[in-house]
Amino acid sequence: MRLLGTIRKTKTKGRTMFIITVPDLDVVTQGYSIVEAHEMIKDAIETLADEKGFEVDVFPSEEDGMFYISSNNTSSLLRLLIQRQRQMEEVTLALAAKKMGSTSPNAYAQYEQKEGRQPSVETFERLMKSLSPNKELVIQIIDVPEKKRA
Repeated sequence: MRLLGTIRKTKTKGRTMFIITVPDLDVVTQGYSIVEAHEMIKDAIETLADEKGFEVDVFPSEEDGMFYISSNNTSSLLRLLIQRQRQMEEVTLALAAKKMGSTSPNAYAQYEQKEGRQPSVETFERLMKSLSPNKELVIQIIDVPEKKRA
């Protein structure tokens, strides 16, 4: 599983900076070079996941201004994505559970917990729709050259 990110060049006080973001995780950081920006986004996501052994890989895209991230632990990346989407929508666990048709916040929270359940694709789509009715889950198969990591 990979998530799409964007990177753009800007100048601040005469210095070139690279602003890098993974919108689906609501993570933004910067670096003085593309390599440093990639290192910073990797560190930011690993810090947010707060899980021993969790590592992020950054893959440049053939398209300018874009890159992908993946992880050595897809379950943890999915858990982080679910959590960040809920936080971006400013929805409490109780409200998220209610939107999913449950009265127990634990019914929803289990998908955000480190040892919690991993949702099926259908459940994941339902989770996302309950938080953001105007967003849609898009699955895309892409060719990615091996060993072309940032």
